[in-house]
Amino acid sequence: MAAGNRLMTVTKVMPSLRLPIVMMLAFMISACMATQDLNVMPESGVAAVPTAAAEYDLNSWKSIIGDECRSFFDGCNKCFREPGKMAACTRKACVAYQQPRCLDEVQAVDAAHRAGGKLVAYVCAGDNRFSVSYHEYVQDDQRVRLEESEIMFSDQQTHRVYRLRRTPSASGEQYVDSAGLKFFAKGDEALVMQKDSRLYSDCSLQR
Repeated sequence: MAAGNRLMTVTKVMPSLRLPIVMMLAFMISACMATQDLNVMPESGVAAVPTAAAEYDLNSWKSIIGDECRSFFDGCNKCFREPGKMAACTRKACVAYQQPRCLDEVQAVDAAHRAGGKLVAYVCAGDNRFSVSYHEYVQDDQRVRLEESEIMFSDQQTHRVYRLRRTPSASGEQYVDSAGLKFFAKGDEALVMQKDSRLYSDCSLQR
């Protein structure tokens, strides 16, 4: 009779253990699945984090810089190219490349206006280009205050800058320097001469 009572007690208790056992099994299964999802390095036991690929490299500028851009930053070095020719660049070595960008007159004009100066860009026959700064010349972190009678002439072909002084002219504006460089401007048209020879002709404002 006693044995029969114990069997009945066990039979009554067993159903009450089912729910905790099921919950424990579910917890163990979910923990196992979460462990499998991690990319674990077998030696260190540390989850591997994927490394992002480099965004720019030495050839990125070729798909970013337009053909019309003459002076540009290739992500590491400053470069210059003439129409139909290969680009010539400085030779600094870089471990990581930055975003390439054009360094032509658009950036220079913005910088000059922010500094309170005025910069005017011209395009001439043969795709020759130059710019003229009034009131203040700005280049990178360099700033030069100009008198009302002065301009700074920036030659994109030679990468040289000349300080010219205004002289009397029958019409338009005329600026010269001691070496014989002359800049004439009337309206949107301009002409550049070296002594008595035309250096850049058929020049007009770049818009």
